[in-house]
This record gives sequence, C-alpha cells and structure tokens, in this order.
Amino acid sequence: MKLTIRDLIRLRHCESHYRLGKLGLYAASKRTQFFYQKKDSLILALSKGPTSFSEALEKAFLEYSRDWFLNNRQYETCRDQDLARWHRFADWFFEQGYQILKTRLCSAISVNTSCNHVAVSELSAQADLVLKKGEHVYALSIFPNEPQYSVRARKQETQAYYSLELLSQYLISAPAYGQETISMICYLKSKEDKADFLASQYTEGKCYLQMGYGGIAEATQALLSTIQLSVPQKCEYCRYTDVCHQQNTSALAPEKQPEETSIPVPAETVDLEKGLTPEQRRVVEHMDGPMAVIAVPGAGKTHCLIARMVRMIKNGILPEQILFVTFTKKAAGEILERARRVLGEESALPAIFTFHSLGYTILRKHEDFIGKSLKIAEKVDYYRLILQIIDEISPLSGIDYDGLTGDFGLLSRIYNAVLSIEKDGLEEWKKHADFPDPDGLGCLYQKLKERMKEEGYICFDEQIQLTNQLFSEYPDVLKSYQQRFRYVMIDEFQDISSDQVDLVYAIASHGNIVVVGDDDQSIYSWRGGSNYYLLHFQEMWSNSKIVILPDNFRSVDHILEAANALIANNTNRYRKSLRSHHRATVRPIYRKNVLVDTIRDLVASAERSGYKPGDIAIIARKNKALEKIKKSLDGFYLATSPKTLLIKDEVFIAIRDTFSLYVTNFHDPLALYRQLKRNGYELDIPVERDHMLESFLKYFNLPEPDLYDPDLLEIYETSGSPGIALARTLSSCKKLLYAQDLSDAVRSIYQFLWQKKEHPAVEELCSRIEMRAINTASEFLNHMNAMIEFSDTAEVEYPASPDTITLLTAHKSKGKEFPTVVIYGVEEFEESEEGRNLLYVSMTRAKRNLFLLQGSFSDAPLYPEFKNYVD
Repeated sequence: MKLTIRDLIRLRHCESHYRLGKLGLYAASKRTQFFYQKKDSLILALSKGPTSFSEALEKAFLEYSRDWFLNNRQYETCRDQDLARWHRFADWFFEQGYQILKTRLCSAISVNTSCNHVAVSELSAQADLVLKKGEHVYALSIFPNEPQYSVRARKQETQAYYSLELLSQYLISAPAYGQETISMICYLKSKEDKADFLASQYTEGKCYLQMGYGGIAEATQALLSTIQLSVPQKCEYCRYTDVCHQQNTSALAPEKQPEETSIPVPAETVDLEKGLTPEQRRVVEHMDGPMAVIAVPGAGKTHCLIARMVRMIKNGILPEQILFVTFTKKAAGEILERARRVLGEESALPAIFTFHSLGYTILRKHEDFIGKSLKIAEKVDYYRLILQIIDEISPLSGIDYDGLTGDFGLLSRIYNAVLSIEKDGLEEWKKHADFPDPDGLGCLYQKLKERMKEEGYICFDEQIQLTNQLFSEYPDVLKSYQQRFRYVMIDEFQDISSDQVDLVYAIASHGNIVVVGDDDQSIYSWRGGSNYYLLHFQEMWSNSKIVILPDNFRSVDHILEAANALIANNTNRYRKSLRSHHRATVRPIYRKNVLVDTIRDLVASAERSGYKPGDIAIIARKNKALEKIKKSLDGFYLATSPKTLLIKDEVFIAIRDTFSLYVTNFHDPLALYRQLKRNGYELDIPVERDHMLESFLKYFNLPEPDLYDPDLLEIYETSGSPGIALARTLSSCKKLLYAQDLSDAVRSIYQFLWQKKEHPAVEELCSRIEMRAINTASEFLNHMNAMIEFSDTAEVEYPASPDTITLLTAHKSKGKEFPTVVIYGVEEFEESEEGRNLLYVSMTRAKRNLFLLQGSFSDAPLYPEFKNYVD
C-alpha cells in the first residue's frame, strides 16, 4: 500500500482511523483549509523578497472570511493573529539569509514494512522548500499549528528525532543534496503564544524544529522503527468513536407489542395496604393536617405515598385536588406511572410535578406577568446570547477569543461563571473569581440579563423564583392554587431550597401538607438544598406530626449496622436506627491501598458466586476515579454509567443525521456515511472528498435520491446491500414528509430504525420541540447542531442492563439499589456531616454485598466507626 505521511499518522492510531480519515467525513476547519490553499503562493512570494511577500500576504487575507467564525470578535482576533504569525515567520526567514534552491520537493520512499498489521510499501513525502545557508542545506516544511515534538520528550512518538515529517523530508532530500542535509519544520504558532499576545521571537523548539541524521541508513532505520511503533489507542478521545461503534439497526427484529384493544386498562387489584408496618399505616391513613415522614433508605416510601393517594381518593378527595411534587423528571414519571397502574388509565390522576415544572406551568398560564412568551434558557441559548454580547462590549483582558468552543473554551468558562453568579450573586462571585477579567465579565453578565429579559428568557431556577414573585404580587393568583390543590405532598424534602419551600408552603397554607425525606440523605447543599426545613418542620407547622419509617427492606443486617455506626456521628439529625429484614453471615469488606485493577478480581469473584455484571455497582466520589476504573475493566467487562450525554446518544445522532439528510438533500457526508452503516452497509469505496453521495451513486450505478419519487425505493431494494441501505436511509427521511408534526417525525424515525416504541432520547427531543415551539425541520436541525457545537450537557438515563456493570458517582447513586456494591476511594468522602451523609447513601445502595475500598497509596486511617462492623 502506498501512503502519504498524513495517512501513515492516521494508520498508526488504528486501521479504522486511517480508513475513515480517507473518506473525508470531517472537513478541516476553513481556517486550516485557507492555510493550505495559500501556502504555495506565499512560499513562492518568499523567494521574491520581503516586499513581494507582504503584498502577497495582504492580498491572500482579503479572502479570510467572517463566515468561518462564530462572531466578529473571534474573526478579528484570528485574522490578526494569523497575519501576525505569518509576518513573524517571514521576518525570521529573511533574517536567516536563506538561498532558496527549490520549492515543493516531492518524492517517494520505499519502506516495505507494516503498520498496525497493514502492509506499507511506499511513502509519498514532500518538503515545501529546499534552502541553503553557508555550507548547510535545509529541507523545510511549514505547518499552521505549534510544535508537536520535542528534543526532550521521553516517549518515542513525541521525540523530534523520530518525527515522521522530519525523517521523510530528510530521506527525500539527502540523495540529491547530501547526507548532511538538515530537516526542518517551521510552525506558525509558538509554544510561548498567550491568549492576548504573541511571542515576539521565533525560536528553536518553540517555533521550529531541526534535525540532522547520520546518513540515509540511520534515518531509514529510524523511520522503520517509527512506522512499526505501537501508539496507544485512545478511542474515547477519537473523533470517529461514534462511527466505529454505532449499531447496525437493519437486522433488528420488531419489538413485541401488546395486542391493541379499545378496552381501557383497569386498575390493579392489589391491596396496597396489606403488610404495612405500623409506621407506614400511620402515613397512609393520615388525611388532614401537616405531617413530616422521615423515611430511611429502603423504607418503601413510594409505596406508602401511592397507597395514601389511593386512600385519599377513595375517601372522596378529588384527584385534581392532590398536588405531588418531587425533584426529578424520572421520579415524577415513576410516581405518575405507578398512580396510573393503580388507579386505572381512565381515572383522573393527581397533579404530579417537579418543582421546576410546577413553576413553569404556573408561569405559562400567567405569561402577562413575564411580559413575553416564556422561554427557559438552555445552554445553547446562553451561548448564542454570550456570542452576541462579546461583539458589543470592550474586549475582555487576558482572553483567547480563538478558542471559543470546547469543554475548556471561552464560552464554557463564561457560562460556568454566569451559573455561579446566578447562584451566589455577582459581588460574592468576584471575591473568589478564577477569571482573568472579573469586572469585564460582570459587565457582560449585566448585559446578558438585559438581553434575556428582552427576548423573554428566564434561567432554570427563575421558574421558581418568578412564581414566588407572582404569588407575592398577585394574591388572587396564589389563592386560586390554594383552592385548587387542597392536599400537598412533597418528596425528597431533605434537599429542598429556600425558594422551593416558599413555593410549596405558599400553596399549602391550608396546612394539608405531607413532606417525605431523610435528613441523613441530605447531599445537595452545593445547589442550595438543605435538611434544615425537614429538621424544623414542627416549628413551621405547630400542630404537625412526625413519623419515622425505620424499616429497611433492602439491605442485609450487617450492611445496616455499619451504616448506622457511620451516621450516628452526625448531630444535626433525627435520632433513628435502621431496622433490617434480611439476615446475612458475611460482613462488609474494608480494604486499604487497593489498586484499581483489583476491582476486576472482585467482579470475577462476584460472578463465581452467581451474580451477573448487572448486579454490580461501582461507586466513587468523583468521575475521575470512575474513568480509571472503566479503563481497567475495558476488555474484561462492559461497564458504563446509566446516564450519558444526549449529544453522545446513538439515537440522538441517528435522528440528527436523518434531519440533516432531509434538509441538505443528502449532501452531508458524515450523516450519509453513518446512516448507510446504520442501515447495513459500511462504505468502503474510493470517495472524492466533499462528493461522497456522487461517488457512492456512481460506483453502484444508482439514481439520485428523491423524496418524492415513488419508484426509487423499489430500484434501490433490488440493487444489493448498498441499495438496500440507501432505501432504508431514504425511507427514514420520508418520515418527515408524512409526520403530523416534528415530534411525530422523531418518534417515527426511531421506531423505523430501531423497531421499538420508546427511548429516553426520543422523549427528551420531543420535549425540546414542544418547549421551544420548534416548527420546521431546518430549525430543529440547527438546534441539534448547536447542542453539539456548544457541548450541551443534557443527559438521558437508561434502564440497567444485566450484562453491564454500573458506574456511579456517589450523588448519582441516590435512589438506586444493587445486590453488590463496591465503593472505591472511601477516603475521598469528606469528614463532615454531608460527607458522611454521602457515604451513608452510597453504602445503603447495597442489598447483599458491600466492599469499602481505600485507593492506592492512601494513608488515611480506617473510619473508626467501622471498626467493629467490617472485615
């Protein structure tokens, strides 16, 4: 196989990286394309002297376009920096007094070796310039980035001596210009360039590299060694990960659906009050007046709440008079589903909300209070408005406007700062600001709030704050909700904020309020939650009752004994002790100085005891530890978080691809490739860059896709696997033609591709369509593209898989349970009341087996509380 140096660099990563790179699925940035388009003419201008070069450079940059950038500030910054970098290079070049012997030297190098099990016979290489200075000859190439190699590097793949570019330049120039030829790479960017200034000097190591070799034989040996060098694969950071690992949906069998019937599903006939403990019965039978229920982990609180709802309705209370509020969509959905099963599909249901959806619903009914149609500002909205405002205010000092996007880009830093300001206030934020220009950001923030108000946006927490303001300014509105919701139930009350308390207490001023929580599981103070309101419930409601549900129906006794010993050290709590209903002979296991790889042995031991991977959860304080654990388990066990970013979800990507092919008339190479592969054909033919559709159609002699041609599908389906895949791709796009609305289209596309009815990513996308009032396919595509470009952090959660180990942070473990739980990095849990709460929550996820592990090289002592309760 004959390869270019760029191809070889891809192949050293892996064969898939090379193959997919050749297809041109991801185009280089317009800025990079501009560099390579203009490089030859600018190199030619170098040979004519400084004046000719400056004129050629100014002429070239007339084509440097604003359209390549997100806003004017980024355009101006990048244009000025790129111009300055070219001038810096040229100034250095002319100072050296080089004589140009040749421009664009191209040749081939015979290697006859292999790279990543692929035979490589020949490399094509080039040098932009061959120069002479004194007795020395230089083969030189220019690149737009900063040096990727170093003479001081320890790893071979980053040592300048083993640079594929330097070696190949030497080997094509030395035969003609002598074995003393020096190979050189010049970079436009310097390692010393900063956010708001460029290094003035063009220096070796920082801006350029040069290397001499002891002859052709030595350089050839070094090149062969470099080609054969195994470079670690880092799939998680590879841009082709989603393409490599995507699912072929063409062979999926239809999901079995229950037979349709016009008869409504009746209510379950189970007696919900059978087997209740005395404490649970007190909760279920309570009707009027305030009550706080302190429910320990595994106490069956959801069952109690549903049973209480049913009893209330049987006692004549109308379902619509009952308000149930919890924290998460998932929890609200589960309560709603349980209530529907128990009461029957035809029955009226209580009003079930999250705190924020309750506020949003109230505000939507009173939009005249906001003054405009209500819109919740999502991350993409903040980014869009911030981009506008950056152009309108004075430049922020110490800021790199080049890198706007990405996890560590300017937009992310500003967005995170804005969230902190909204939480703590501007002046408090400034006291601890980790930002180069706090005053400038304060100005940007004030302008952002003005712009949000002008466009009718409110931030997430303002759904509650503005509802409280509405109730305060319009007592009649509040009174209407007090009369509507005669009975209020609040779940997870231990993590409620002051604004949330004000909201539900205002509605429940009649006193018919039941709150449920566990002060020992209060773990969200960092987002304003507190167990204060649960602990002081009786002070607010003087005639209230307190009921403690101490029975844990989840965990074996030895786990609960250790948990009791831990949490007893907290003082700011109701005194209670977990009561177990399951006996065990094995105590929790506590180990110090545990290597991450040891967890594999624990999993293997659990499997030998009859547990499946899906029975096991690994919990750590932070994501960083989980990433190390996943890396250790890879190749041995499947392990993943039950949540993933929406923009990384395969269903999201498939729907985005379908919309893109529909809007662009199939001229999105990446979407086309993924959709063909998803539908059973992986493209592996010669493709002309930026002309994938044309190359594909020509190679297989297929007509161009047309959404409105009724005969095309039959033609495609009789043309082998490529045609069948294109037929399925066309069919999925046709769903947009015949759908009632965009939400219907999203669901139809998913059902067609996966042969299933429901998916959390589908529900999230449909929710966005409704909340944002999106009406056209192009508008929705733009929104999805913005989510990807701005690294949107919305998550979707999946049900547990029996074949996959669950990885969870301690906070995300709340509400879950597993037969076996491994807590890694016990020493990372802070020695504070909330730190103990968090460890207590993690421990009480375990039903049968619990492993408490301290990380390697930790000198933290054993928790004294565990001394008599672990082995």
